[in-house]
Amino acid sequence: MNVTLYDDLSEQVNKLSFDERLKLIELIIGTLQIEEKKSSKTDSAAFDKAFGMWSGKNVSIESIREKAWRR
Repeated sequence: MNVTLYDDLSEQVNKLSFDERLKLIELIIGTLQIEEKKSSKTDSAAFDKAFGMWSGKNVSIESIREKAWRR
């Protein structure tokens, strides 16, 4: 896109009302290809890899606070 074409398009968008700009954004978003959501099984596996060291351990907010702020 050359600079003149971009400037003309920008000027036309600036002339639109707020509602018309929102409609334009909705139209643009509607043309985008959005990936399908991955299965939760993959998410669960990533979670287990990241936080698996805590599996089977008795961890609570109270025990973390007690260890962090001993008096």
